[in-house]
Amino acid sequence: MEAGRILVAIGDVSLARVLALWLADALPGREITRSGALEAGPGDTVLFTPGDLPPSTAGDIVARGSRAIVLAPVPRPSEQEHYVAVGVHYVVMSVDNAALLSIVRHAGQDHSSPMDSETAPSHRVSPNCSA
Repeated sequence: MEAGRILVAIGDVSLARVLALWLADALPGREITRSGALEAGPGDTVLFTPGDLPPSTAGDIVARGSRAIVLAPVPRPSEQEHYVAVGVHYVVMSVDNAALLSIVRHAGQDHSSPMDSETAPSHRVSPNCSA
């Protein structure tokens, strides 16, 4: 399956801008856009924070065939459980962007079925990347 767009649906304008620039540099040739999560179509990847989308809305995006990745500023186990239960990757922001990049690079994988805790692990990613 061809990798779809990456939609950075983060309300914090500074974080969204930096993340979009970093992803564009790290993934040349991929379409990276700052837009709303509800614009996602099948095969797209949506990045957002817990403050941007609740688990129920994120689960709806996954059910439509998109991949969803929540970037959590602070790890919260109960929050993680809710997102993972609806098929969302839970990524904790940190200084290492490699985990986020790994998840986004695998966007061409089948995401029609919900992910469990083994296929939707918690990772750490930094909001302070330079691009």
